[in-house]
Formats: sequence, C-alpha cells, structure tokens
Amino acid sequence: SNESIDAAISDVLSKPYLPLPLGLKAPALEGVMGELQRQGIPKIPPSCA
Repeated sequence: SNESIDAAISDVLSKPYLPLPLGLKAPALEGVMGELQRQGIPKIPPSCA
C-alpha cells in the first residue's frame, strides 16, 4: 500500500545512515527510489543501496 511506502521513505529519510529495512523487497525498493527521484531527491546514499 502507499502508506507503507510513505512510511519506508520517511524512515529512510530520517535515518539515511541505516540500511534499508530487510522487509523491503526489490520492487518496493525501486518504487521508493522512483518516488524519491520524483520528489527531487536525486540519490539514496550508496550505503543504503
């Protein structure tokens, strides 16, 4: 759901130095990355990729 994606984005943005949640599967991760780019955030730090 969009709510869980929003929560994941908020979590990543609030803690950019932590790895992404283990429960975030590849399609969801791509959706989050695309959403960040749409909002003008160019890249997630490599440590989170």
